[in-house]
Amino acid sequence: MMNHIRYSALDRNLPASLSPKAYTLLRDLGFTGVAITDSVGMAAVNLTWGFYDSAPMAVAAGADGVLGTDGFFAEEMRDGLVDSVAAGKLSERRLNEAAGRMVALAGGDPRTLACVAVDLPRMQPAPLPLVAGG
Repeated sequence: MMNHIRYSALDRNLPASLSPKAYTLLRDLGFTGVAITDSVGMAAVNLTWGFYDSAPMAVAAGADGVLGTDGFFAEEMRDGLVDSVAAGKLSERRLNEAAGRMVALAGGDPRTLACVAVDLPRMQPAPLPLVAGG
């Protein structure tokens, strides 16, 4: 989960959850899993960017999932994503990659979601620990 802290040495203008530099660092350090923001309804984001703007900013930056405070803002977030793709601010490929990662996390087949090939890591559940003396 990417937090909303502003790390001035990394990005002076954006919290980590909206910063392409933060997601690039995360991937450069070897993280191949699903990157999810903390709730964009929190004041650190929402007092500057609303749900409509913060959802596409986060996905464009590298987030695969964007958490909201509750479901009341889901349509606003969806509309922001759709409008950002239409306006060329968010690539359809990046949105497909993010959606595909979320579908894979839920156990679905990401190829059924997108019309373009999405390069995803193979996600498998961690093995359960053995319990002695059952």
